[in-house]
Amino acid sequence: MRPTWATVAFPSWSESMYTLALMKEPDNAEETPIQLQIAEYQALESKISNLITYQSSLWAVLAIFLTLLSNIWSASPHKRLLEWGSALVVQLAVVFWYEWQRENYNIIAYIEQDMRPAIKRIAGSKRFWNYELWALKQRGDGFVWWEWLPATLGITVVVLASVWHRPWLSAQNKLSDLGGLVANVVAFGIILWRAVEMVRTRKGIPK
Repeated sequence: MRPTWATVAFPSWSESMYTLALMKEPDNAEETPIQLQIAEYQALESKISNLITYQSSLWAVLAIFLTLLSNIWSASPHKRLLEWGSALVVQLAVVFWYEWQRENYNIIAYIEQDMRPAIKRIAGSKRFWNYELWALKQRGDGFVWWEWLPATLGITVVVLASVWHRPWLSAQNKLSDLGGLVANVVAFGIILWRAVEMVRTRKGIPK
């Protein structure tokens, strides 16, 4: 089986699914409930792997964007537009990151809340996925520092752009600066909203 985020972070998921797969009927029989559960799990594992890839690729794309921006910034007559616009692009990237992470947690919640009881009814007294329950209890519902790093990046670009342009003191470009500030503040508000929803989803994973 190809290693994925799910198999690395939660190795006993794959081991348990392999064990449960041994319970299936012969190949010429109709699909059993356990086979359907295995197929759904594999589809969810693939989705998690894709989401993790999107999250990792996002920062690379953002770095390329900022590099290209720095190359055209000095020659551009619209520096303010580029600066406020690039700050907004960073904010939107953070929004996507939080949305993808929330979906990751949502899939884990579904596996624990819906798939586990369904497989338990099929497997009976057989033990499976014991590590996940232990790990969830160990992690708890407290503060997870790395979840807030993207939000820190979001507020940093707003503060830097605001201090650099000081739209409240600007006269010549006051309208454009205020527009850029408002757009970025709204974007940061969306970041906080999605971050809170992500944390709420994580805390909702059954323990």
